[in-house]
Amino acid sequence: MGEQARTHTAALMGDFSPLAMIVIDPFVDQLLDANPAACEMLHIDQTLPLAAPFSHRLSASLPLWVSFTDEALTQKAAWSDDLVMLDMLRQPYRVEVYAQRVDDSSQLLLTLIDRNKAEQRRAKAELGRQHRQGGGWLAAG
Repeated sequence: MGEQARTHTAALMGDFSPLAMIVIDPFVDQLLDANPAACEMLHIDQTLPLAAPFSHRLSASLPLWVSFTDEALTQKAAWSDDLVMLDMLRQPYRVEVYAQRVDDSSQLLLTLIDRNKAEQRRAKAELGRQHRQGGGWLAAG
């Protein structure tokens, strides 16, 4: 696959992914880009430049984020489920984050999952499994 095709498919994955994805550079404290799902989750206006420092979105969890990004840059990938991120309205989101270092740069691609929504989906899926297996809340009645 040629470089242009690879760039195109990477753009498609980011634009169509239901998961929020952002690219940050922790060394310059900057959010560089966000896919549509991230813009929706974090209330980012896609038409405006992402001028605010990334650290402004981290609030009291800044020390955890520093440790997490250091791990991602050192190991080339990292995962955490104990981080908090603020949206543009300063509302906190407990997030599950997978970080991937972009090539040999200081940039990180972060995939963000709202933990509250993920826990609701997991609980609903578990109820569905129990129902299909004939157990759970139906058997108790």
